[in-house]
Order: sequence, then structure tokens, then C-alpha cells
Amino acid sequence: MNIVANLVVVLVVCLLLIAMIATVAVIFLYLSAKQNWHATFVPENALRFVVAGETLINVLINVKGHRYWGRADKIPYDVIVRDDEKTKAEAEIEKQKQQQRGTEGGNDTTPKVKWFSKIETIFVHHAIVPKETLETLLEAEDATNKWPLRWRDREDPQKWGSDYLQRLATDKGFRETECESIRALLAEEDGYDPTKSFKAFLRDPKGAIKVYLERKWGLFWVSIFYPLRRIHMFPIVHARLKDQGPPKATVGDIRDLSRWIEYVKPRMGEDEDHLLFQVARPVIVEDAEFQDRFQGTILLVLIIDIIVPRTPAFVYKHRFYSLIESAAVAAVLDYTRTRDWVDFVREAKTSPADSQFYLEAISRINVQGKDMPEGTILTFGAHVRHAFVKDYEQTGTEAETRKAVVAKEIAIQQGEAKIAAAQRAAKAIQLEIGALAEVYGQMAQRTSPEVVQAYLLQEGLKSYRGDFLSLGPGTGTGVMVPVKTSPGKREETESPPAT
Repeated sequence: MNIVANLVVVLVVCLLLIAMIATVAVIFLYLSAKQNWHATFVPENALRFVVAGETLINVLINVKGHRYWGRADKIPYDVIVRDDEKTKAEAEIEKQKQQQRGTEGGNDTTPKVKWFSKIETIFVHHAIVPKETLETLLEAEDATNKWPLRWRDREDPQKWGSDYLQRLATDKGFRETECESIRALLAEEDGYDPTKSFKAFLRDPKGAIKVYLERKWGLFWVSIFYPLRRIHMFPIVHARLKDQGPPKATVGDIRDLSRWIEYVKPRMGEDEDHLLFQVARPVIVEDAEFQDRFQGTILLVLIIDIIVPRTPAFVYKHRFYSLIESAAVAAVLDYTRTRDWVDFVREAKTSPADSQFYLEAISRINVQGKDMPEGTILTFGAHVRHAFVKDYEQTGTEAETRKAVVAKEIAIQQGEAKIAAAQRAAKAIQLEIGALAEVYGQMAQRTSPEVVQAYLLQEGLKSYRGDFLSLGPGTGTGVMVPVKTSPGKREETESPPAT
């Protein structure tokens, strides 16, 4: 009995020690993570950087549906941009339809057609890519389909110039190695599933605990060698959109749209320890000149995704967002020079649902921009996924410009009303002539053409206001006959034509 009692005591003591050690470990891990020492809590939709000294060695990402491709081999990344060729073709078709209907609207024959989109593929490395991209790349493992289905039929793969896809198609060993890396990334669940985690724990206890802490709690291990290995800190200038903008302008005043934005600059020693994967960034386009010489200020909201995280955190730092904003402003200025202010006001939708403005004005800066041949993704590591107009205000001489806009709008509406009235009158005349022709045709069939001619002559005499009428072939040799003057007709007598 003593032996059993001793064993029970030892067992209880061991369990207490294990519980104490586990408690101390949890407390240490929690405090360490809160201070970003040996571990760290990565917020949702954010990423942090682990550096050794000043060298980046790892990116900790907590973004659902995305994975970090931490390899130097390039991987395809899809971008939605406007399709100029298809849009131009559809505009030409619409223009022809307008011409057939006769509704060009005066000299303005520019058709109002929507902008179409297409997918362009670029290649990135050390990037955050969608989970679907990695799943598609696994199709390359099939020996009968060396190229991923999503890109195979788009264009000739030889024109892509991607060493990664070339090796993937020809080198079996390389393909197998890459597929293993992709499977390892895809094996990481976006959320925590206890059933799958328990089975995974039986196979790999260490890996299962790591996945549990990362997916359930957002807790990532950094290194035991703190501070030699630590979380990287960097400056970021925040720009936030306020809940309320400037008040409504009074007569003669112009609203200051910059009052929509609140800038938060980092103070000394207050650098950021994480970078948001997706952020809504407001930006002001000041004094944009339109095609009709009017000027306006536009408030945009850019939805920006971080694709190559090393670039903003280690290369551009606090200048990162301002450079992207400059690229977007340049694109909008080019856009406004091809639009009238009245058309912009009429078509602008101050809502995130407006995809036409993004396609036409902003989308192409991701792959190619002004003074930026490679686009924002390869240059700045950021993808401007969406953009919309939040607010706008006309600038310049207030009274004169507003009066001119109103006058132009009234002129356009009056012109369209006159065109519509003329079209209706022409249509009425066509219908009346068609009906009379049908009636006279039936009369000629029942009687004779001579009877119809005599009837038309009699009807014409009722509205004739002269005193003499020439009956003949119209060559000046016809017979002049007097016409009886009715009370409403002229009394004077006109001279007969010279013979």
C-alpha cells in the first residue's frame, strides 16, 4: 500500500509540476508576444517581418485565403485591367447603331459604352499570392498538361519570359520540388479545425501545435535569440477617412475636401511593427483640368493590397503610400483631360460599387503607368485593387464657372429637345404620307389614275391663294384660267407668265 501511495503522490507531484511549467510557459509566451520579443501576435489582415540584425529572414502573415511565396523563383499573379481593344470595338459598334438610329446628338457622336476588363498576368517573387494561384499551379504536375490551365490558353507561354514556368514545364525534378513546396503552403488551414488538428497532432505534434497557435490565436514564434532576431520596425504615415466631410458650401465658397482626411504621422520612437495587407487610402486630386476647361478637386479612395511586402517595409518606408498616391493622381489627371466636367458629374458614382471609373482611370497603373513602365506591383510591391470617387468639388471662379456649367447643361438639354421634336415631326410626316399614298393607291385601283389626278387637283385648288392657274405641261405654254376668289384670298391679280 505504501508503494502505491508513494506512486500516487509522485504522480500528483509530477502533474502539478507539469501544470506549473505549462502555466509559466504560457505566461512567458504571452508576455513575450505582447512585447514582440521571442514571439508575437500578428493582427488579422496584417504581416510582420522578422530580421536578423537588419536582414529580412521571414515574413509572418495572418491573411485569410493568401500565402507568402518566400522563394526567388517567380510565380504568376493575375491583375484585372481595362481592355482597350474590346472597349474600342464595342464603342465602334455602338456608334454605328447610333448613326443608324439618327441619335448622334449633334456633333457629339461619342457613344456611352461601358469599359470592359481583361486579365493580365505578371510574375512576382517573395510575394503574397492568392491560395487559388497555388492550387492552379499544381495542375502543372500532370504530364499531359505541362502548363497551368488558367494561363495556358491565354497566350503563347514562350512570350512570357518566365524562367519559373519554363523549368516547371521541362524539368521533372524541379517540378516535383516546387509542387511539394506548394502543397506545404496549401496544407496551412485558414482557420482552426479541431478534427483535422487532432489527426495532424498524431502525425506531427510540433507542426500541429504551431498551426494551432497561429490559426487559433494569431501567435507566431519569432526566435529564441532575441534581440539578435526581432520584429522589424518602420515608419508609416497613416491617412484615414473621417466619418464626416466638410460642411455644405455657401454661395461663393468652395468646400475644402482635404477636411475629409486625417493624417497621422509617426512621432519619434513610434514606428510601426506591422503592415496591413489591404488598406483603404484616401487621396486628393487637386485642380484637375477637364476637357471643357473647367477645373475640379476630386477625393478618391484607393483600395491597396500589399503583394511584395519587402518593398514598402525596407525600400520606400514612409514614402511608400505617397508614391502610390502620386501614380494614381497622375492617372486621374490624364483621365480628366479626356472628359467634360458636366459628363463627369453626370456619370460619377460616389460609391465603392463604381467599377467603371476604376477600370478606365486607375486599373492600368498596376501593370504600366506614367514614368513607371513596370507598374505599381513590380515597382512598389502594391496592387491598387479598386478605386472610387468619394466626393468632388468644382474649383475656379465660383460664380462664373457654375453659371457656365448650368448654361452648357441647359443648351445640351434644349438641343436634345429640338432634335427629339424634329424627329417626331419627321416621323409624323412619314406616317401621313404613307397613309395617303395607300389611300390614293386603293382609289386608283377601284377607279383610274385620271380620277385620282382630278381629285388631287380639286383638293389643291381649295388651298390655292392665287387668281390665275396655268394648266399644262409646266413649260410656260399652258392655258391660263381664272380662279374664283374666295373671301379669304388675295384680291390682287397676278400677271400671267410670259410666253
